Amino acid sequence: MEFPGGRKDLGASGIGLTPGRRPPSCSRIALQPSPSPFPNPNNMFKHLKQDLPASLVVFLVALPLCLGIALASGAPPLAGLIAGILGGLVVAPISGSQVGVSGPAAGLAVIVLNGINSLPTYETFLLAVVIGGLVQLALGALKAGVIGLYFPSSVIQGMLSAIGIIIF
Repeated sequence: MEFPGGRKDLGASGIGLTPGRRPPSCSRIALQPSPSPFPNPNNMFKHLKQDLPASLVVFLVALPLCLGIALASGAPPLAGLIAGILGGLVVAPISGSQVGVSGPAAGLAVIVLNGINSLPTYETFLLAVVIGGLVQLALGALKAGVIGLYFPSSVIQGMLSAIGIIIF
């Protein structure tokens, strides 16, 4: 049986093609350069009038969240405040996303609490966090994010469910 576009049905053996024709998925695509990770300085302050009130609201909502997550994870409250401020000031310009959210995550509170309690000092835990951040930067520079595709979605869903149960 022949289908539109020159494809032939070969049953269980796969899809056949007429000689000399490319499958639709292999058509030529013009490659475009990837966008810069840094925002365009000409457009950065374009919506400043709307961005300032929005950033104030986000700060007021995030402040108690940052403090609460720091307390829940066994870290000093100042650490949560610093994590929230640095997350907003450092990640936002680098990501280039208009809707990015960064800062302390409630799902990591249990992991951080365990890390703080299992290491001898809080400073040792901070050193481990810095080393982990450097490893993440190196993996990002190597474009190794595709490793995440090898984790089945059921594993991710199970981890998130477990975190929810532990927090509850």
